[in-house]
Amino acid sequence: MRQLEQRVESLIDLIAAKNASANTSNIAAHIQTVTPDSSAHTEAAPHESPANLTRYCIESAPFEAYDPVEAGVLDEELAYRLVKEFQTSFVLSFPFIVIDGDGPSLRRQAPFLFLAILTVTSYDTPRIQSLLSDNLRREVARNIEHCRKGIEVLQGLLVYGAWYHTFYRPANQQLAIIIQLCVAHVQDLGLSSTAKVKPKRWSIADCGILGRPTGSLAEKRAYLGTFHLAVL
Repeated sequence: MRQLEQRVESLIDLIAAKNASANTSNIAAHIQTVTPDSSAHTEAAPHESPANLTRYCIESAPFEAYDPVEAGVLDEELAYRLVKEFQTSFVLSFPFIVIDGDGPSLRRQAPFLFLAILTVTSYDTPRIQSLLSDNLRREVARNIEHCRKGIEVLQGLLVYGAWYHTFYRPANQQLAIIIQLCVAHVQDLGLSSTAKVKPKRWSIADCGILGRPTGSLAEKRAYLGTFHLAVL
């Protein structure tokens, strides 16, 4: 009986040793030795060619400003007449946006400001003003989406905010948002920092320009216009 037990134990040991050897070979078969050549080969696929990478890059389309004349909302003659009216009449009640050029140059150089001016001056034609105001709100959203910042965008927002009452909608009033956008533009453009200039020692040569900001006249007006709307 003792001999039989010993033989059974030895058989169990042989089976266990055989199973352990089989498991070791299976594990070794699944382990891949990483060498510099093999790692370079595996990493070559995502970095193989700059030309192949272009298909993974989504290029955003260039920003195209909305032109109400090209869109057929109003004709050129009416548009340029409204710009002229803004220059002669509207500036008296809001002297922070001064247009020096003519209508065609404003349309070409500052399309967002051009749209804002047409929106507030087209009060004689409510249908046109309604269409322009809807498109102006869309352009505000597009400027935010495309991160467009500049003095022209700030000037357009100021015109929009100064005459917001002409197309005021109680259900979706957005004047506070427009004013906050103006304040954000002033900060992003650094207009508030240029206004804080330490005064120099007075001299005859500095007479009349003591503590004068270094920005352009349009920037100073825009800064003051933003302050005007924010404190109303």
